Amino acid sequence: MGPTGRLRCFVAVEIEAGVRERLVEAQEAFKRYRAPVSWVKRENIHLTVKFLGDVEEARVPDVTRALETVSAGGRSGRYNVWGIGSFPERGNPRVIWAGLAGDLDALEAAAGGVDRAMATLGFEPERRRFRPHLTIGRVRGLIRDRRFFGALADRAQESFGETDVRELVLFRSELNPAGSIYTPLARCGLAAPD
Repeated sequence: MGPTGRLRCFVAVEIEAGVRERLVEAQEAFKRYRAPVSWVKRENIHLTVKFLGDVEEARVPDVTRALETVSAGGRSGRYNVWGIGSFPERGNPRVIWAGLAGDLDALEAAAGGVDRAMATLGFEPERRRFRPHLTIGRVRGLIRDRRFFGALADRAQESFGETDVRELVLFRSELNPAGSIYTPLARCGLAAPD
């Protein structure tokens, strides 16, 4: 728990287990380069829609109601987890990610709806455009082995399988020396596609 009575929270979409397994296999292949990357644990791979930060525990029901309103107007869908890349695209990366292909307009609309709904509750609006991706690694230093970047390029067009996006999930994140622990606090179903 954060400061007294506050929970560190974010809104995300869960990814199917088979896709996460294939992403972990890719992580294992990258580990041979011994790059300074902290790889995201299998169970923590997800699509972040909005990071909220510290939320007063008493406000979690308000956040949940706002998410329910957004999800009722959203669209569920099936997405292909496709390609591995990095942010920023030039220079030493800070994030290693897997991309998504499919009805990205629906995902962007859901993220925009979440952002607007959270702004009405006093959360800081996003300043950057939503770019749907799954963070699979965070770079902790300078990557010196150029073969690592070649391996990234080799997987830029690789498919890791399909995943259904059926709900927005409000997660609590607890920081822990062994890695973050994510606990779902609320699940808000997205409407079926037209």
